[in-house]
Amino acid sequence: MKTALKRHRILLVSAVLGLSAALFSGITVSNYVKTKPVVVAARDLVPHQKIRRSDVKLVQMPVKAIHPASLPLEQVVGGFSATYVVAGQQLLTGHVRFGVNEAGLSFDLPSGWRGMFIPVAPERCLGGDVRAGEKIDVIFYPKAGYSQLERRGVTVLRNVTVLEVKKTQDTGEFAGVMVLLSPEACEILAGCLESGNVYISLVPRNDAPEAEEAEGSQP
Repeated sequence: MKTALKRHRILLVSAVLGLSAALFSGITVSNYVKTKPVVVAARDLVPHQKIRRSDVKLVQMPVKAIHPASLPLEQVVGGFSATYVVAGQQLLTGHVRFGVNEAGLSFDLPSGWRGMFIPVAPERCLGGDVRAGEKIDVIFYPKAGYSQLERRGVTVLRNVTVLEVKKTQDTGEFAGVMVLLSPEACEILAGCLESGNVYISLVPRNDAPEAEEAEGSQP
């Protein structure tokens, strides 16, 4: 009985000493490794997106791991993302732009092409589940001017590049997509928006871009 009790005490003392050593080591290491708060993306950011406080967060990071081009919080919030930034990535000088001349979509538009917004409800655009960089087809369905039997949807633009997905500022709900078009295709789309309903369908990534594309729908 005494032997068992003695053995139990030894195990207990060993456990206490081990825990103390671990705590001491942790304190020593934390004191040795210097950290500083750094701004990282709280969620994925897309180009030309206005950066709000909720889009970023401050995390403690070892000083040696902080990129020399990292930005302080006041130089991030209120700016516009210049490129794709994944959640958890440090915000660097090249990731953020300030000023009207730097933040606009025109910065990345190819010469001779236009950016045009398609206001469309989520139920007519894949439930709103579309992303920048994807290809879409634009389908037009007339409101009037045809009999009910003659009315049908017609694909008017194919393989159109989505530049940006737009959301309402107050609720953050899906509002439509900004797309890349030729000036002629912009005129076609404007006529469709004024005279009927527009629907969006998603083009598979492995589809040949030249297959059945409408003139002026992509560069």
